[in-house]
Amino acid sequence: MKYINLVVFFAFISVLINIVVIYLCKESDIGIDDFKGDNHKIHHRRISRLGGLSIFIPYIIYFLCFNNKFYSLYMLLGSLIFITGFYGDLTKELKPRLRLIIIFFLFLILLIFREKLIINDIGFGFDFPLAFAIPFTAFAFTGIVNAINISDGINGLASGIAIIFSFFMFLTARELKYVEMSYLSLALVGTITGFFIINFFWKGIFLGDGGAYFIGYLLGTISAFVYNFNSTAVSPWFFVVLLAYPITDTLFSMYRRFYRGDHVFGSDRFHLHTLLYKRCFRDNSKAAVFLIIVIFVFSYAGYSFKSNTPILISIYTVFFIIYVIGYKRLLPRMN
Repeated sequence: MKYINLVVFFAFISVLINIVVIYLCKESDIGIDDFKGDNHKIHHRRISRLGGLSIFIPYIIYFLCFNNKFYSLYMLLGSLIFITGFYGDLTKELKPRLRLIIIFFLFLILLIFREKLIINDIGFGFDFPLAFAIPFTAFAFTGIVNAINISDGINGLASGIAIIFSFFMFLTARELKYVEMSYLSLALVGTITGFFIINFFWKGIFLGDGGAYFIGYLLGTISAFVYNFNSTAVSPWFFVVLLAYPITDTLFSMYRRFYRGDHVFGSDRFHLHTLLYKRCFRDNSKAAVFLIIVIFVFSYAGYSFKSNTPILISIYTVFFIIYVIGYKRLLPRMN
């Protein structure tokens, strides 16, 4: 019962914040995402981009309950990452590449002072030297942040991915008796569910860069906390499977842009979720539900074999093949 109460409490706070933010944005005309003049947009009305506040504020409340210097630095760096994206939501300044560079260096600072977050192996039986492990982990975290942001292209997709991830992190942390991360993950389930309700059913607000960056920060760091708590019980490839869609879509998008001679950090309308929306469903909610179901199935498979690296690699390989086949079947129809 205490778990359900925690989820409901944070979902309720998140819903309230979203309602207030939507009202204030409409009244002040601040933080509004205008669909006009941008071919990459798939919405057709002016919507607030400040939904990240409904993720960030509940977590400030959550961490204020802990008088812990470790979490103080953890939330300070997370706050700076949120602000980096939130500033862009408000001003539409700061190019994506500059934002990612800033985030990368913020992660470096965090990792230098918090070694519990450093990933020094990828499940192949050898450890990275510290001089390599720190930048590698910072690069991986930055990649997750960017991947979640890219997935925030249709209503409910990025938040749905985050809810699934957090749910399986809760189950894993509880199984490992990692109390702090079990509660943190469950609070994230509640918080993002509150946003999901408004974003998916009401279609009245977006995560924005601030929200997507902060969620990416939490997902990446929770992964590292859980893995380093008991690396024999969990393979690093478990987290790759849980984040299979955003990771694959980001890598595929970077390859596509590079191949076409475009900037790898640019934006386009050829993501798989966009193609599904335009070519199959014509309703971004239905496209999101379809992808969320697929993601849940693969995530459950990953959870079932979370300590078995060869099987997890096989699961991700199957996902990657399905992604590529689906993408190639949809892309030629884009005329």
